Amino acid sequence: MHTKFYIRYGILLIWLFIKSSISLCAYIDDKSEVLHPNMPVDIYVCAGRSTTILIRGNEPISAIALSSSIVSYKYNKSLNELEITPTGRLSGLETNLNLRIGSEVYVLILKLVSDVRTQYVRVFTPESALSVSDENSLIKSIPQKPAYVDLLGSISAIERMQGDEIYRKTKINIHEILVNDAYVWKNSILELVNFYQFIDQDLLIFIVRWTNRMGVPLYLDPRDLEIWVNEINIPIIAATRKSTRSQILPGETDTIYLAIQGYRLSRRNAFRLKVIESSP
Repeated sequence: MHTKFYIRYGILLIWLFIKSSISLCAYIDDKSEVLHPNMPVDIYVCAGRSTTILIRGNEPISAIALSSSIVSYKYNKSLNELEITPTGRLSGLETNLNLRIGSEVYVLILKLVSDVRTQYVRVFTPESALSVSDENSLIKSIPQKPAYVDLLGSISAIERMQGDEIYRKTKINIHEILVNDAYVWKNSILELVNFYQFIDQDLLIFIVRWTNRMGVPLYLDPRDLEIWVNEINIPIIAATRKSTRSQILPGETDTIYLAIQGYRLSRRNAFRLKVIESSP
């Protein structure tokens, strides 16, 4: 029994790595500074000297925009680094260098100086790479049996995070990701609003909300809901509903929680909701 369980998970893991976009970020060293898309960073360069800007992470710089010719640059794509050199000898001038990395634009303010502020090497990690660096720990996780997945406890933590900002900040191993995917079922729209990633458990909790738009009571079995990545159906290990009634009356709303565990899935994947049309 145990052998079949782990073989099934092993086969699916290999399939996912081949066919879906799972992205676990490389190790981020402690010498790196975080580069935020909404926070320009000052870089001090000196005439006659070169300053190297090294970008950590898997995403190369896809576009570079320099606002002034007071400096020149060379980009080494294989090393993902820039070499900045002033073109003149005047200090006190400055310009901005914009870098597009992935979907974000990062701004470096290059300032020409002639004193001890001169910097020769700066190492940065874009925020987009840092935000998933903690997923490296997923490699240590193992699949669990459904009975060992604390779905209700996880839902309780999610609900408390939604109403308690201080508590939310203490949960550094739990991430909320917005999805805003939708599926039409019996004239009703099922919304995959968001999901929560519990890093230390390799657990994803998906939240589905729907309102009965029909004129009669409806029952939607959580087991009829599926989560997909590209063309792959990811098995749901546990599911529950918020409503205690078997049927939802016209105009009423229900919330369904779906749990996926043990697949080492990155939160950067494009998750989608589907419904098995066998529901009555």
